[in-house]
Amino acid sequence: MDICSVTVAGAGHGVPVWHNIKGDERLVLLVCHGFCSEKHSGTPHLLAEELADLGIGVLAMDFPGHGEHELDGDGLTVANCLADVRAAEAYIQQLAPQAEIGYFGSSFGGYILLLFAALCAPAGQRLMLRSGAVDMPQIFRADTTAEQWAQLAGQGWYELGWDRKLRIYPQLYDDFDAHDAFISYAPGMMRLMMVHGTEDGEVPYASAQRFAAEKGALLITVEGGGHRLERDGDKHLLIAAARALFA
Repeated sequence: MDICSVTVAGAGHGVPVWHNIKGDERLVLLVCHGFCSEKHSGTPHLLAEELADLGIGVLAMDFPGHGEHELDGDGLTVANCLADVRAAEAYIQQLAPQAEIGYFGSSFGGYILLLFAALCAPAGQRLMLRSGAVDMPQIFRADTTAEQWAQLAGQGWYELGWDRKLRIYPQLYDDFDAHDAFISYAPGMMRLMMVHGTEDGEVPYASAQRFAAEKGALLITVEGGGHRLERDGDKHLLIAAARALFA
């Protein structure tokens, strides 16, 4: 599988992406990663390998503060994330002008794509969420520890992540509060499929159930599945669902 890593023009900054687009695809999947992940995580590569026989290409991108993105944590805003998705979408249209665009978001990436669908008139109409953070404002606050709250109050930031440390600032909480997917996203905006594990310790399965019921989404339940859906059976189910939605 040929992979090309490039930086495309965004809203005043570059957006790092990798893709396997040749130009003759019937559909290209725009893949958005989760919080503290990046474009070279396992899921985009799995999708690229398993969907190629359907004439589907994949383009994965980095959000600000993640991967190889030139912006740091102070640039991690909903507005910048949406602008970067738009830039990646335009790049797909440049490389494969005849291809339909589909969307795949993991966790935080799913949250951003729901907002993109609601606020940005996407070019495509099919969206799949893997462990989608449908209730990002509440989840983000609930996951913040007492030590992290103290760091925010004292030094004005705290760090998350592994290879690349992501600084979290107080304004990010306000930004998430102002962009609630439960409020912004309306039924019928996309053909929406959600794949979610019953044992997700980061995004409660009950939140996914409520979102799917309210928004008319098809919810694929992974019994015993965690947030990352890492078991072999989970991955097989995820790929089967993706093939069904995007075939």
